[in-house]
Amino acid sequence: MADQIILALKRLIADGTLPRGGRLPTERELAAQYGVSAPTIREAIRALSSMGLIEVRHGSGAYVAESSRGILDSSFSVLVQWEQIGVHDLMGLLRVLHLYVADLAVNVATEDEVDALVIRGEETRTRIGNRALATSASTFLQAYVQCAHQPLLDAMCGFLTGVLIDHELKYEAEETEAYWRQFAHDTAELRLAVAYALKARDLPRLRAAVEAFHDGINARLSSLPSILDAREAR
Repeated sequence: MADQIILALKRLIADGTLPRGGRLPTERELAAQYGVSAPTIREAIRALSSMGLIEVRHGSGAYVAESSRGILDSSFSVLVQWEQIGVHDLMGLLRVLHLYVADLAVNVATEDEVDALVIRGEETRTRIGNRALATSASTFLQAYVQCAHQPLLDAMCGFLTGVLIDHELKYEAEETEAYWRQFAHDTAELRLAVAYALKARDLPRLRAAVEAFHDGINARLSSLPSILDAREAR
């Protein structure tokens, strides 16, 4: 019965009957609606929560997720761990996806989105410390991918970026403030080249800037071979 309720609620979420961010009926209401016990409803809710489809807020109830990001994160995380996919392969996939973003964004990105991307790139110049820079760089990449107006790309790139940043923070040794200031400046140039190429709506230049950005990241990671060899543990 729990499986049938899971399928029924998934359909209602997928077709918008239960809208994003909307509150689900209470456990008592769902139990009455489907003619089952409260524990059966709780089992279904837990399963949907683990899939990233709903969020349980203690004292408030269960809500449909605002974003599809959690749905893919949950599935991809299991796949990456199960297959023990390496960071090198994840980087290669992210490069391909970022190039596809370029193909789409050059035609559909709004001027406001591009201007915001330039600002995000400038902000990465001033971040000192690996965590501050990682957060800023992640925000820039998220803004870049969103310029493509493609939710699937957004979710896939977001997951890959998060995994790669987690690995870099985990394996990277502590460095001096001067080191991080220089690193922030140098990598900001690569990000800004992407932003300004998109602003110019120059696809060949944009694709070249994306390639240069990834070459720079790969060169960075090559100094930490333990990252490139790392794999998600099961």
